[in-house]
Amino acid sequence: MLKDIQLFSVQPLRALLITALMLCSPMLASKQRVYCIGVESLMYLPYSVSENGKYSGFNRQVLDAFAKTYGYQFEYKAMPVARLNYQFLTVQDLDFRFPENPNWSEDLKQDLQLYYSEPVVSYIDGVMVSKERSKINISQLKKLALIRGFSPIGYQEKISRWEIATVPSNSAIAAVKMVARGRAAGVYINLDVANFLLNRVILGPGSLVFNRHLPFTKDAYHLATIKHPKIIKEFNTFLANNQPMLRLMKKRAGISAAEN
Repeated sequence: MLKDIQLFSVQPLRALLITALMLCSPMLASKQRVYCIGVESLMYLPYSVSENGKYSGFNRQVLDAFAKTYGYQFEYKAMPVARLNYQFLTVQDLDFRFPENPNWSEDLKQDLQLYYSEPVVSYIDGVMVSKERSKINISQLKKLALIRGFSPIGYQEKISRWEIATVPSNSAIAAVKMVARGRAAGVYINLDVANFLLNRVILGPGSLVFNRHLPFTKDAYHLATIKHPKIIKEFNTFLANNQPMLRLMKKRAGISAAEN
């Protein structure tokens, strides 16, 4: 009887392990053309959102279009930014990460060979403030709200010297609300995301404004991998051949801050 119970217990476990390997093992994934892409579990529209196990938004539209063109299947694994950094760069159990940027988490990448695609979409990360603080400079900024796991480029030195205090948050919405409630002087965030939240979710258009007197970064999101440089080359070809479609997708999503 005990032998039967042990057999009954082991077989389902073995089946689950095999299923997990089929989804995330690089060797099995390559045979089946199925790949795991690590993504952020943030409400970060218009780029992406992960709700009830479903990942959607502009980011997924681009990746799904590429997968369909080349006959791949992508499994999206959404997780908080700090954990995503760890899984992708340290554990290395993800095939790709999107979005990624060479300037993010540089301390974790020192001994790694990463392969980045050409830019997928340009963005601006900066500080949104109340209208009364629209012209303050960095020496006047004392408390900054930011999303946990994000690297506020241009602010790290002052943060490390305790000249700027940070108020971390697990969501973009909560980070923006901190400024509206006076718990922080500004929020470091993607401008298109901030405007989406202000226009459609909280507060209202123009309730916070972009402070151009504070450091901001204009850069791009890339698809990145440690394991599959050949697919990155294919993705670059896809980007080059589909610029009109990508421009239309950006327009429909409301992604325009960097272009403007």
